[in-house]
Amino acid sequence: MPTRFATPSHALDVREHVFTSLLLVSDLGWILLLPFVNPAMLIAVVVFVARVVATTDRASRPHESTSWTATLLWCVGNSFWMANDFANDAPGGIPLGIGHPSPIILKCALYAAGATLAAGLAYVTWYFIHLRYTPAFIEAAANDAPSDGGESGRSPPSTNAFKGPAFLPNVLNVKSHAEYEGISTALWIAKDLCWWCAVEIFPNSVFLEAVTVLVAAALIAHTVDAAVLTWHNGDLIGFVNQATLLCWVCSFAIWCFGEVFFEEYEDDVPGDFTFLTKPPSHPLNLRWWASWVLTAGTVFFFGFWAVYACLVSIDGSREEAKEPPSPPVETDPLLRMAPIPEA
Repeated sequence: MPTRFATPSHALDVREHVFTSLLLVSDLGWILLLPFVNPAMLIAVVVFVARVVATTDRASRPHESTSWTATLLWCVGNSFWMANDFANDAPGGIPLGIGHPSPIILKCALYAAGATLAAGLAYVTWYFIHLRYTPAFIEAAANDAPSDGGESGRSPPSTNAFKGPAFLPNVLNVKSHAEYEGISTALWIAKDLCWWCAVEIFPNSVFLEAVTVLVAAALIAHTVDAAVLTWHNGDLIGFVNQATLLCWVCSFAIWCFGEVFFEEYEDDVPGDFTFLTKPPSHPLNLRWWASWVLTAGTVFFFGFWAVYACLVSIDGSREEAKEPPSPPVETDPLLRMAPIPEA
């Protein structure tokens, strides 16, 4: 489809867009406590990410393998946390016929959520302080690093070359798209772990509340930087993905602040979309505002792909409708030079 925006190869990884679509719907089901949407989609997310981890060659693509493994731990940790939330807040408890387990089981699920999130954060931290400096990771990152424009016998610059963040300082000295995206993974996990600690384990801890706010702000800033970077690179699909992630992270930051600072203003969630249509009983019911932000991001994401699919389909139909050019008539130059016989 012709467009003034290029689509660099790093933005064409279908797995990223499938993962975004599945988890986006799952988290919308979580924030609205939709009893059949969230569990089904979350199971699909975990299975999908586990398959990606199993099929990604760690020898040739170590950065991606590490990122997807950390993402899997993040998804599993959120699954335990989601189950605890449904059991405590949803009228029917945990869907899929589980209902309301005993308090001991719920306590185990709650601690399992924190332990899994902590394992994911530890793993991605190990990546940044050690793994990315090992020979295999350095060699893989070199294929994604910017070149010197052909000097010294090196290859010419690529449109996919990573030239650094858009406006944020390159504190971790990331040199490739894989490392840059790893920062996003680390911040997502850190935000959820801080949120979990501040709400479930150490409520009213001023230190944890401050750390949660700082990590959430860092994640928002990084997502804005990534969106600006894709725009500057002329990457339309990447920009749409980052804009969706910005709605997503803002939504969960709002929800996080509501649970940490204004939990007393939250209303009961009915478990359907009527939660969105009725105004909250108090303006500081931040879960209601977060639900609308996430809904807007979801509509934007799937709306874009619906329009994109239609345009691609129309463009393909036009190509098929074009008549193939007639083959050129081959003539023998000697015949043109021969005299025309008289009648």
